[in-house]
Amino acid sequence: MPRLTLKQRKDGRYVCAYKDMRFYGLTQAEAIDKRERYIDDIKRGLREQAGTRPVADYAAEWMGTYKAHVTRKTYNAYLGYINTILAECGDKRVQDVTTSDIQRIYNRRKDNGGDSIKKQAMITKSLFESAQADGLILRNPCIKAKRPAGYEGTHRSIEQWERDIIHQMARTNHRLASAVMVMLYAGLRRGEMLAINIDRDVDFDARTITVREAVRYEHNRPIICDPKSEAGKRVVPMPDILADVLRDKHGLIVCTHEGKHMTLGVFVSTWRSYLYHCAVTLNGGKRKRWLDRTKADKLKHAQGAKSDAWREFSIRTHDLRHSYCTMLYEADIDLKSAQKWMGHADEKMILKIYAHLTEKHEQKAAEKLHHALANIQIGIQHND
Repeated sequence: MPRLTLKQRKDGRYVCAYKDMRFYGLTQAEAIDKRERYIDDIKRGLREQAGTRPVADYAAEWMGTYKAHVTRKTYNAYLGYINTILAECGDKRVQDVTTSDIQRIYNRRKDNGGDSIKKQAMITKSLFESAQADGLILRNPCIKAKRPAGYEGTHRSIEQWERDIIHQMARTNHRLASAVMVMLYAGLRRGEMLAINIDRDVDFDARTITVREAVRYEHNRPIICDPKSEAGKRVVPMPDILADVLRDKHGLIVCTHEGKHMTLGVFVSTWRSYLYHCAVTLNGGKRKRWLDRTKADKLKHAQGAKSDAWREFSIRTHDLRHSYCTMLYEADIDLKSAQKWMGHADEKMILKIYAHLTEKHEQKAAEKLHHALANIQIGIQHND
């Protein structure tokens, strides 16, 4: 036990010093132990001033050093993950962060999708790996932390009735009618679709669409850039149903009235308009504002019948791409071709989607088997 030579503060804690550092503990032994561990860390190679640096300060430097080359959109996404770290331990010194702190950081995203949790873990681990390389810590506190599984991705394949509505919309003059068909039947990402110029990129003789570039947004402004990866530059087969929609059209698939690329705000409002017109089609041509106000509705009320409820139409642009991948699977397209046409850099994503679809098909097959066996059992009981 240490000698009782340390000064006790008014808050009951003991304090001891080393150079310009102060170490506190509820007991003299605890304060002295902290000082000795600090001195030992310095002897083992930690930078002497490392203990004074908060996580928030180091994270700001790390973002400026390691993420300065990424796009603004990606930078902002990384910043969201960094803010999750800072919310848990931003005021802590880098060397004081524990595995429990890291676990709490991961748990903050436990209700998110699996990909989001995976990215949070990747950013967190990279941050503290850099801190270790810079001599601020001896051990990465992320090593023993376990990230939650989260839920599987929220993207889905559209159902047949939704596809029927999209086909009906393709015969209208809505500004996004052709664009939606391109994302559904060529599997293009939204940004890739926005960059397609029919006169330049669509070959009706070869039945192909060439993806050369994409559109991304910075502060609402459209920026022409390369696709998501080098694999994003590709030639995609164009089925007849899509060729029939694009024939006799020119220029950008979707654009402003001046023929220019849409801003993000204009695209979002146009997408909402498309979904609303799909809902109108779904509801037999009746607009939502006329619900319960037509003569037919009033007659139903007079006869004691209930009015038909408004049916919403809700899909996302990436659901169309997911549906395209599902079509490739159901058409028995091999992995290499699917990877190429989807524009993935490797097979991981395709394998994940194909494996998920295989599991769903097996579940349906098992349900059919159980149903068939149940009918056999009923037949046997009746014969008895």
